[in-house]
Amino acid sequence: MRKNALAGVVLPLLAGTFASCGGGSSSGPAAPTATAVLTMTARPNPVVGDLCGSHCGDLAGEREALTTLTIREGAGVGADVTGGTQELRNTATGAVVAQSTFAPSDFIRDSGSTRIPAAGQFTYRAGVHYGAPHAGAALTFTFTIVTRDDNGHTVTVMLAVPTTG
Repeated sequence: MRKNALAGVVLPLLAGTFASCGGGSSSGPAAPTATAVLTMTARPNPVVGDLCGSHCGDLAGEREALTTLTIREGAGVGADVTGGTQELRNTATGAVVAQSTFAPSDFIRDSGSTRIPAAGQFTYRAGVHYGAPHAGAALTFTFTIVTRDDNGHTVTVMLAVPTTG
């Protein structure tokens, strides 16, 4: 009789232990959020610099290099452009010929937005002015664009475009 009384105590305890295994909610780490995947192209590429036109105002004798940047998003996560830089360097010497930074307001002014839609694209007309002494030189026009995607990740994309002055 003592044997049956012990089984009556142990079996309910074991049953409670097994019931708590496997069921219920998981308290493990949350799955990582997706990050925007950005690629950038320029058109034309390579860029050929030319004399500034009448739209340059008082920059007589200056040259300009112009290209249209297209930034494409490929992971289905939208992003907003938060800034960037452009730099024109002499390819042979590495000397900086011209440089500037981009603020979000530059993209809004020139493109109407800072938004790169999920699985979409954003275009921006980029240009830089430089002095006449660099006419005919082999140059490299480098762009760095910084974004913040919809999941809070900072994503930077860069592109170097060969340029002749």
